[in-house]
Amino acid sequence: MRIKNIICLVLTVSSVIYAPAVGAKASAVNDDIIYETDFEGFESGAGSWDGISFRNAAKTGGIVGAKVDSAHGTSAKIVDLYASEGRTSYTIDGTVDLPEELYGGKYVLAFDIYPVSWTTSHFTMQAIGSGSEGANVLTMFGRRVKSGGRYESDSGYNITLPLGTWSRIQIYMDLDKGTYITYVNGTACERERSLKLDGGLTGIYFNTFLLDKANHGDIYIDDLSVYITETAVNAAPVDYEVRVKDNRTADVVFSDNVDPALFNEENVKLSVSGGPETPADIVDASYFGFSVSLPEISEGGMYRIDLKKKKGKGDMEHTKNSVEFPDVPGTYSGAAAEDNVFEAVVGSDTVRVINTAGINGGYTLIVGYYKNSTLEKVQSFSGVASERRPEDVFEIDETDGYDVRAFLILDDMSDMFFGQV
Repeated sequence: MRIKNIICLVLTVSSVIYAPAVGAKASAVNDDIIYETDFEGFESGAGSWDGISFRNAAKTGGIVGAKVDSAHGTSAKIVDLYASEGRTSYTIDGTVDLPEELYGGKYVLAFDIYPVSWTTSHFTMQAIGSGSEGANVLTMFGRRVKSGGRYESDSGYNITLPLGTWSRIQIYMDLDKGTYITYVNGTACERERSLKLDGGLTGIYFNTFLLDKANHGDIYIDDLSVYITETAVNAAPVDYEVRVKDNRTADVVFSDNVDPALFNEENVKLSVSGGPETPADIVDASYFGFSVSLPEISEGGMYRIDLKKKKGKGDMEHTKNSVEFPDVPGTYSGAAAEDNVFEAVVGSDTVRVINTAGINGGYTLIVGYYKNSTLEKVQSFSGVASERRPEDVFEIDETDGYDVRAFLILDDMSDMFFGQV
């Protein structure tokens, strides 16, 4: 891919988002990235490339560099050798060798996939341990996707990929528990499953083969990475921050995968010191954010970034709509004041009560922690709203693994029912 990812990590303990500068090779500057490749410069699987070793027909024309669109640039094309060369029997496979063995913690294997045919043969990805082969974490047959392997009958093909477009795959691996969850465009294929690893995680094996003369087709892969995370993917509102640089540009960095298609002139607006909104001049975009050029501003003036569409790749809400920031290098994450809003916004370890509606008086904040649509625990806080104070911040318990929801009740209102949904 020509556009380099902005890679970031949210640590729920310290609430800090880490990311290298846009356009930099993230693995070179950020230890939180274990491995990544965008396949720029890749030509073929004749030899090993960027930490990937190839086998069988992958070394003889089965995988090559090719272009689907300008946004991705060069991608890895797994070739339908039956259609292109008339081969009636072949296996195209290889291994992504991680630069270090991973023993504990939480990681995400993420990549883009683009199936060309309705009848693409089987494609699988498998976790590899230092002591044994692990579980098949993804199996694709045609456009249908499942967790687990081809012959694992307890897992069904319950997600269908769109044809003629890229889809985002995320494998969330908890090495402390020895489990994984497979996500397709933000939706979990099914429940948590065993990784079946003996020893630490050392690599990811991929494989495709000609199943029969009726099932074959090209597959493209791009933007493959393995990175550390402290939160389950697609499980909570996506936070973001603005990083102003000294060259009149700013990076807007998100804490989880967000669809780059959302970063366009229609959905991202920029205004200066209360002036009219104008389409933002977006320089670069990836799954973790975008860069924007900043116009000149008078001394003491403020910029404001507004996101008009709040949904991410996993259909998650953003934690805020807008951020205001000065023309001073630094990191800014406070929500800009919205008109006539009295609401609670859940973050990674806080709930922010936004009051721009001029509310005055006492209120109760109730925070519910859900798993599988069942309320497991509740926290409550008391606060006093004031039109002179647009925001209160409350620290909450660890949110990892929970669907966290917040409710506000003014003291002069009747009680609100709160329970299982």
